[in-house]
Amino acid sequence: MVLGHEGCGAVGAARSVVDDGNLPTGHVGDLVQHVIPSVLSAREAGRLSTDDIEVEHVIRTIDVLLEHSTSIADRVTDGRAAVVGMRYRLAEGVADLVAARGLPLEIRTA
Repeated sequence: MVLGHEGCGAVGAARSVVDDGNLPTGHVGDLVQHVIPSVLSAREAGRLSTDDIEVEHVIRTIDVLLEHSTSIADRVTDGRAAVVGMRYRLAEGVADLVAARGLPLEIRTA
Protein backbone atom coordinates (compact mmCIF):
# COMPACT_ATOMS: atom_id res chain seq x y z
CA MET A 1 0.00 0.00 0.00
CA VAL A 2 1.06 3.51 -0.80
CA LEU A 3 -0.58 5.95 1.61
CA GLY A 4 -0.58 9.67 1.03
CA HIS A 5 -2.29 12.18 3.27
CA GLU A 6 -3.87 15.59 3.18
CA GLY A 7 -1.70 18.47 4.25
CA CYS A 8 1.47 16.71 3.10
CA GLY A 9 4.43 18.97 3.85
CA ALA A 10 6.53 17.45 1.07
CA VAL A 11 3.84 18.33 -1.48
CA GLY A 12 3.67 21.87 -0.14
CA ALA A 13 7.44 22.22 -0.28
CA ALA A 14 7.56 20.79 -3.81
CA ARG A 15 4.93 23.30 -4.94
CA SER A 16 7.09 26.07 -3.49
CA VAL A 17 10.15 24.78 -5.35
CA VAL A 18 8.23 24.73 -8.64
CA ASP A 19 6.86 28.23 -7.99
CA ASP A 20 9.93 29.87 -6.43
CA GLY A 21 12.88 27.65 -7.28
CA ASN A 22 14.02 27.47 -3.64
CA LEU A 23 14.93 23.84 -2.95
CA PRO A 24 15.38 22.98 0.73
CA THR A 25 18.73 21.55 1.72
CA GLY A 26 19.59 18.19 3.22
CA HIS A 27 17.18 15.33 3.71
CA VAL A 28 14.09 17.49 3.14
CA GLY A 29 15.46 18.60 -0.21
CA ASP A 30 16.07 14.98 -1.18
CA LEU A 31 12.45 14.09 -0.36
CA VAL A 32 11.05 17.12 -2.13
CA GLN A 33 12.93 16.26 -5.33
CA HIS A 34 10.91 13.04 -5.51
CA VAL A 35 7.64 14.98 -5.29
CA ILE A 36 8.40 17.68 -7.88
CA PRO A 37 7.50 15.42 -10.86
CA SER A 38 4.06 14.88 -9.31
CA VAL A 39 3.52 18.63 -9.02
CA LEU A 40 4.53 19.12 -12.65
CA SER A 41 2.41 16.21 -13.89
CA ALA A 42 -0.68 17.36 -12.02
CA ARG A 43 -0.30 20.92 -13.26
CA GLU A 44 0.20 19.73 -16.84
CA ALA A 45 -3.14 17.93 -16.55
CA GLY A 46 -4.82 21.05 -15.15
CA ARG A 47 -5.06 19.69 -11.61
CA LEU A 48 -3.82 22.56 -9.48
CA SER A 49 -5.12 22.01 -5.97
CA THR A 50 -3.00 20.55 -3.21
CA ASP A 51 -5.47 17.65 -2.95
CA ASP A 52 -5.02 16.90 -6.64
CA ILE A 53 -1.25 16.96 -6.34
CA GLU A 54 -1.33 14.65 -3.31
CA VAL A 55 -3.43 12.17 -5.31
CA GLU A 56 -1.09 12.48 -8.29
CA HIS A 57 1.88 11.78 -6.04
CA VAL A 58 0.30 8.57 -4.72
CA ILE A 59 -0.32 7.38 -8.29
CA ARG A 60 3.20 8.29 -9.43
CA THR A 61 4.69 6.57 -6.38
CA ILE A 62 2.89 3.35 -7.30
CA ASP A 63 4.17 3.59 -10.86
CA VAL A 64 7.75 4.29 -9.72
CA LEU A 65 7.58 1.38 -7.26
CA LEU A 66 6.53 -0.98 -10.04
CA GLU A 67 9.18 0.39 -12.41
CA HIS A 68 11.99 -0.04 -9.90
CA SER A 69 11.03 -3.29 -8.19
CA THR A 70 10.87 -6.17 -10.61
CA SER A 71 9.96 -8.59 -7.80
CA ILE A 72 6.83 -6.59 -6.95
CA ALA A 73 6.01 -5.86 -10.60
CA ASP A 74 6.34 -9.55 -11.51
CA ARG A 75 3.97 -10.56 -8.72
CA VAL A 76 1.45 -7.92 -9.77
CA THR A 77 1.68 -9.03 -13.40
CA ASP A 78 1.30 -12.70 -12.39
CA GLY A 79 -1.75 -11.91 -10.28
CA ARG A 80 -0.05 -12.87 -7.00
CA ALA A 81 -0.05 -9.38 -5.50
CA ALA A 82 -1.52 -5.94 -5.82
CA VAL A 83 -0.40 -2.43 -5.02
CA VAL A 84 -3.06 -0.10 -3.69
CA GLY A 85 -2.79 3.66 -3.32
CA MET A 86 -4.86 5.61 -0.84
CA ARG A 87 -5.02 9.17 0.46
CA TYR A 88 -5.79 9.70 4.12
CA ARG A 89 -8.03 12.62 5.07
CA LEU A 90 -6.79 13.55 8.52
CA ALA A 91 -9.78 15.60 9.63
CA GLU A 92 -12.29 12.86 8.84
CA GLY A 93 -10.08 9.88 9.68
CA VAL A 94 -10.90 8.33 6.30
CA ALA A 95 -8.68 6.91 3.59
CA ASP A 96 -9.91 7.13 -0.01
CA LEU A 97 -8.88 4.65 -2.69
CA VAL A 98 -6.81 6.48 -5.31
CA ALA A 99 -5.43 3.72 -7.53
CA ALA A 100 -4.89 -0.03 -7.65
CA ARG A 101 -2.60 -2.16 -9.76
CA GLY A 102 -2.95 -5.92 -9.78
CA LEU A 103 -5.55 -8.19 -8.30
CA PRO A 104 -9.19 -7.21 -8.72
CA LEU A 105 -10.33 -5.54 -5.54
CA GLU A 106 -13.70 -5.61 -3.87
CA ILE A 107 -14.28 -2.27 -2.22
CA ARG A 108 -16.51 -2.33 0.84
CA THR A 109 -18.09 0.71 2.37
CA ALA A 110 -19.36 1.00 5.92
